[in-house]
Amino acid sequence: MRKWTYLVATLLMAGTTATFTGCIDTDEPEGIAELRGAKSEFIKAQAAVELVEAELRKAQVAEQELVNAGLALQNKSAEIDLQLHELDIQLKQLLKRKKLLLHKQKRKRKLPLQKRKLTKLSGKMKRH
Repeated sequence: MRKWTYLVATLLMAGTTATFTGCIDTDEPEGIAELRGAKSEFIKAQAAVELVEAELRKAQVAEQELVNAGLALQNKSAEIDLQLHELDIQLKQLLKRKKLLLHKQKRKRKLPLQKRKLTKLSGKMKRH
């Protein structure tokens, strides 16, 4: 009989234990709720920082591309200036050559004229 008494007492205690411990108060203290909210905000801020850093890297790449394009344009401009200078030199040489050829042609035209004048003069001199 004692066994039955112990058994009933044990069962009653087990049943009441489940009843009293089944309703645990789950309210968090304010500090923990604030901590969780702050951690959430921190994670959002970290994500925003990562996005801004990614955009910064994109902007830096774009800036470097623009710098490279500017340098390429400067190089092309220098090449064009050099070609222009070379063409200017060639033009001056051609103008000098043209002037020399024109001068030679004038001299060739003058020579027959001078020869004719000389022959006329010499013919007049022979007649006298």
